[in-house]
Amino acid sequence: METVDNYGAIFKNIREKRGLSLTQVARGIISPATLSRWGNGKGEIYFGNVVSLLQRLNIYLDEFISIAQGRKDNAAIRALLEQVQKTYSEDNAVRLEELAQRQIRCYQSSNKELDFFLAMTICSCYEDITGKNILSDKE
Repeated sequence: METVDNYGAIFKNIREKRGLSLTQVARGIISPATLSRWGNGKGEIYFGNVVSLLQRLNIYLDEFISIAQGRKDNAAIRALLEQVQKTYSEDNAVRLEELAQRQIRCYQSSNKELDFFLAMTICSCYEDITGKNILSDKE
């Protein structure tokens, strides 16, 4: 599996290029110290906090993943996330579970961080609607 260490550093780079302080970006989401540790590869943060921080910078999740993975073409990722967003807004738990299970299988066959990150995104939406975690302890 690819490492996730670079996500914090990439976020830090984007934040600094925009001239934003740790305090400005972290306010109301996490502590500036936690954000600093993540940006320096010395700590982790919850997935939901990553999404909130990205929203603060007006960056879509798929764009951030593409930046982190060094990919230019993210049309397929954007289409999947748009489908997830639509399904989530409709409170369609059955369809979200189908999408999550498909993405989990994709990750299990590829073992790529991007596929895992997408699976986690969909599973988080499903859990938000149903209160149920569909990931096994293995994942």
